[in-house]
Amino acid sequence: MESLRKIDFSILHEKHGLTALYFITPLFDGQGLCINELIFGLRIAPNTTLFVEQKLKEDIATLLPSEYMHVEITLFLNAGSEVDSIMDWSIRPYAHGHGGDIALDSIREEEGVVVVTLVGSCGTCPSALGTMRYGVESLLKGYLPWVKRAEATNLPEEPDFDIHW
Repeated sequence: MESLRKIDFSILHEKHGLTALYFITPLFDGQGLCINELIFGLRIAPNTTLFVEQKLKEDIATLLPSEYMHVEITLFLNAGSEVDSIMDWSIRPYAHGHGGDIALDSIREEEGVVVVTLVGSCGTCPSALGTMRYGVESLLKGYLPWVKRAEATNLPEEPDFDIHW
């Protein structure tokens, strides 16, 4: 994995006119032994054709070490699909296991802010503050270099136990 992080993708910026392209993370199998999919952040024009997208995947594959040639390359055309994908495989299963969900509300990418809505039991959970700070925000910041903060539209207030120091 370290060899992947050292790949210089700058030639793809020039060739495809990208404004951003970065390696997000590999997904490992259950044993953590094999990379099955490589995920890249990608910003290209919304009207990009499937042909151009396929060509970009081929160009990325030429930069990869030979041991990664078998993997599927996933590209995201916008910030919303990136955030949703990461939440689908990392955050939402946890929320679903507790009878709730986390829905993407909005993104202010220029500010690095992702706004979510806590749904079901997540919206009233006493651990919602911790879930937002140490779950949602830290995961998104860890995977997406442009994220600076995650906010919830309906975050419960911290309880006041009438303890004053």
